[in-house]
Amino acid sequence: MLAAVLGPAQLVPPQNAQEAFGVGAAVYGSLLLHEAGHIAACARLGLRHGGIGFGFYAYVFPVLFADITGIWQATKQQRVIGNLAGIFMQLLLATGLTTAYLLQPYAPLLLASTGIALTAVWQLNPFVRRDGYWLLSDLTNTPNLSEQAAQARQELLRGQRWTARRLVLGIYGLLNGLAFGALLLYLLFLHGPAMLELPAALPALLGELPVRWPHLTHSQLVALGCYLVWLRVGVATLVQRKRKP
Repeated sequence: MLAAVLGPAQLVPPQNAQEAFGVGAAVYGSLLLHEAGHIAACARLGLRHGGIGFGFYAYVFPVLFADITGIWQATKQQRVIGNLAGIFMQLLLATGLTTAYLLQPYAPLLLASTGIALTAVWQLNPFVRRDGYWLLSDLTNTPNLSEQAAQARQELLRGQRWTARRLVLGIYGLLNGLAFGALLLYLLFLHGPAMLELPAALPALLGELPVRWPHLTHSQLVALGCYLVWLRVGVATLVQRKRKP
């Protein structure tokens, strides 16, 4: 937003622990506000909803979530409003911080505003199960979008007959696979050595647990996250195959 107009020179890193804490509190607090936005939208529309909870995305990455499963019983317009409400709340907060920065130039305000805006834009990513994914699912009236797209992708690659809707789903499935592959190649480029070395180093790292929490480098943490995600995907694939008749 304002940072894009003024240029990166205006984004000054926190100068002390107090500023760093303030920026971090604003950005992470916006995530809670984001989920509250989903709940508030459902309440305003008269839709059944639960509360805000804490979980792990792909059983690995910690996330907040809003229980709005009742939104599937709503109209398409109501579902779109409910799914965009979190982003709207974050951008509203970012706009307020930007306005405060314009009235009283204070670098952490602009830094927090930019961080919040970036996290809001990230929510529109349709290739992970965040707001963009659910929004695309709503706009196309496709429950289980990921599974349907994977199936349509296979049909497309096999040259089977398809409708316009299945073609769109197949293209999305192809793009989804390409995005995952590009991310994997990027991580291998940056952290390939750590991924190769982690299995051999894991026994020694686990041996430190009775005494202290093992010291992991950034690359080792990324590698560990990748292995956990691959393990989760592998287990899920095996379970799905066993369920098929």
